[in-house]
Amino acid sequence: MLIVRPRDNTFGHQALEVLMGLHMASVQHAAVLFRRPRRVANTALFRLVCREVWVVRGLPTYVALAAEWFATATALPTAAGEALTRWYFQAVSAAAERFPRLRAARKRAKAHLGRYRREEQQNFYGLDFRERYSHHALSLMLPPGVGAAAARSAAQLGIAPNARIVILHVRESGFKQAHGGESPVDAIRNARIASYVAAIDWLVDRGFTVIRIGDRWMTPIARRGVVDLATSPVRSDALELWFCFRSVLFIGCDSGPHCVSLLTNTPCLAVNVTNVLGGYPVRSSDRYVLKHVHDRHAGRQLALEEMLTKEYFEQRKDLERYGFIDNTSEEILEAVIEIVEEVLGGDAQPSAVQHAFRDIADGLYNSALVADRRVRKGEPAQQLLGDGFIAKRFVEQYFHAMELRC
Repeated sequence: MLIVRPRDNTFGHQALEVLMGLHMASVQHAAVLFRRPRRVANTALFRLVCREVWVVRGLPTYVALAAEWFATATALPTAAGEALTRWYFQAVSAAAERFPRLRAARKRAKAHLGRYRREEQQNFYGLDFRERYSHHALSLMLPPGVGAAAARSAAQLGIAPNARIVILHVRESGFKQAHGGESPVDAIRNARIASYVAAIDWLVDRGFTVIRIGDRWMTPIARRGVVDLATSPVRSDALELWFCFRSVLFIGCDSGPHCVSLLTNTPCLAVNVTNVLGGYPVRSSDRYVLKHVHDRHAGRQLALEEMLTKEYFEQRKDLERYGFIDNTSEEILEAVIEIVEEVLGGDAQPSAVQHAFRDIADGLYNSALVADRRVRKGEPAQQLLGDGFIAKRFVEQYFHAMELRC
């Protein structure tokens, strides 16, 4: 039996770690027990049923917890050292956001923390999760009673049973500000809901219903064909997750909730992405669009191939050098049209430029520089970057390496 304890209070990370636990249990032919964190972002995540893996509930839960308690008690000295190191790492990480000179100390603390997990990493975390998500999808669902109650709530919102639903999540600062503040590095991932309006209207004109998810601190949106579930008084955890399972497309950004699309097996378009490698589209049905990067040293905007260099990878969080520019309404609309007409329409034929971008990105992702960082986290050195692509029109406009080759 595998016991999984997702982190506190983050919807995307909790969803992803539930999925990671299910994949680890599937590979090990084990059952899985989810330990609910102290702060649950979506309670319905911990009620999911998986066709391929037994999720333990009821009496077996107490047997597993007793075994976990015994194992923890016999490892108290190691646990104490790990806890102290983790506290130091967190303190240095917070300070490094304000004082860049402390980044080297953060790296050393992170490496030292990894030593405590080395044996566990060899047992569990050698799995290529990106490959699992892309090639070995699991079948998850809400329990029938939970799903039926959510369907009734959706009907009260005027959403028909046969509605074609598109989920929309646009990251803002409200949630972080309400829970202790937001670092400048986190803030570059934010975007404005107003820049999505053209894409929203295009979707609604073609019969889609857009469900905006998020938190109650978000900027409200009132528009034809949009249900602003994030700020709605009728929002519930089960209803939010039920909509995600019912959706035909998930439009996300550089924020955790887009990972829910991996759990619900929904095609995903991520826009305003700053994480060039980590945010790369995992499945063949996924696409992404990157934020523009202005290099203050060079006095110009970087071409896409310049964002796929080792120099940029190492310096990408240097906000004194780099500024990030949101995608325009036109860029978002073009990407939405592409994924709806080509991917959802079943006629996706990636171009040579899209393949060229992926080849260069894969070379960097599996280079020694990036792979060494993954190994410290317990991930395999060689890993699938992704079977998806950067949006076609976007890469054709800003990827100059193909022009040079021609």
